[in-house]
Amino acid sequence: GMGAMLAATTHSVLLAMLMVFEMSLNYSLMPPLMLACAVAAILSRQFHADSIYTAAVQEKSLLVERDSQAMGAATRKTVADMMLEPLTPLAESTRFAEIADRFIASTNNFLPVTDRQRRLIGMVALQDLKEYLQMGAELNAVIALDVMRPVSIFVTPDQTIVSVLPKLLEADLRNIPVVNNATERLLIGRVVRAEALGLLSEAIATGGAHR
Repeated sequence: GMGAMLAATTHSVLLAMLMVFEMSLNYSLMPPLMLACAVAAILSRQFHADSIYTAAVQEKSLLVERDSQAMGAATRKTVADMMLEPLTPLAESTRFAEIADRFIASTNNFLPVTDRQRRLIGMVALQDLKEYLQMGAELNAVIALDVMRPVSIFVTPDQTIVSVLPKLLEADLRNIPVVNNATERLLIGRVVRAEALGLLSEAIATGGAHR
């Protein structure tokens, strides 16, 4: 119900699916969620050509460029355009108790790990911590270097959002790390996955509805 309502009001099926899935993290919801969101968006477009976002813009008498112009603007967006400050990284020597506290105090499912030069060297996943909880006193010796995963996904500022779409779809990180380049991998920012996918989804929906 929540996904269908979001898809109907925003005309953005992908954004609605991602938002509901990231709250539930339940893969069994995906088939009915996909169907409900798609049907809701199609029916909504039959009654209202504009989404809640474009309707609000029109009410304020602002000109909205659609079709190829809207899609072109989205394809020209770069990672640098959407980049935010990076999540505060963990040092490779950060102890397990501090790592746990960081997760408790945030809504992030992954935290970056950097070395002394601030190079991105790994990611700690919240779900990986549970296997260490039965260690007892030995847990005091566990550090970020022990529990982190290799870095599988990162982007650079000069890449376009469209070019990194495959990485965004593949990632299970809510915040995609941004590094200065693929060689040095200095952590300089992050891109919120849902926002980047939402931008592309809205552009596709707007362009497709007016062809």
